[in-house]
Amino acid sequence: QSESKMAGFSKNTFSYLNKEGRCPACEGTGEISISMDFLSDVNMVCEKCQGQRYRPEVLSCRYIGKSIAGILDMTATEANLFFTDHKNLTRQFQVLEKVGLGYIRLGQRLNSLSGGEAQRLALAAELMKPAKGPTLYLFEEPSTGLHFRDVECLLALFQQLADQGNTLLIIEHDPMIIARADYIIELGPVGGDRGGFLIRQ
Repeated sequence: QSESKMAGFSKNTFSYLNKEGRCPACEGTGEISISMDFLSDVNMVCEKCQGQRYRPEVLSCRYIGKSIAGILDMTATEANLFFTDHKNLTRQFQVLEKVGLGYIRLGQRLNSLSGGEAQRLALAAELMKPAKGPTLYLFEEPSTGLHFRDVECLLALFQQLADQGNTLLIIEHDPMIIARADYIIELGPVGGDRGGFLIRQ
């Protein structure tokens, strides 16, 4: 934008991993960690940037009325509507929606994701790439925490990968996913030391 160019900012200025534009007090995390002697550390919202991660001069730059902090606070679904004129961006947001992650915020920390969310994010990232030939994908309980409608979306994406000539190996208990498998291998009879034995296939 014109104001960022006038200020001499580069794209790196808008990364909270870069010292150039991030808040010096919280180093771009938006939080200050307070050490407690006999308890777990407590994270407090940074008073200097109010949790927005950036220096005031960076936050003053706007795109359609939004600062970089405002954009990073958007969900993928909100961003898909906001950047409707940028097809290269909306295509990626739409993939996130297809894997049931439309609620994920653009600036959300990876360590805040559940195991199932992290797997679906990895799946989305893979689907955003150009096809690279037959690949073996391994998924462990990808339906964790999903509504059955989201599972249906996930199955459609699995089918898309399979149609591209890829192989999917899925460890799963969800009957919706098991019912769509070409081959089923059941291990048991229970878990732990008594698990892992081939029961049927």
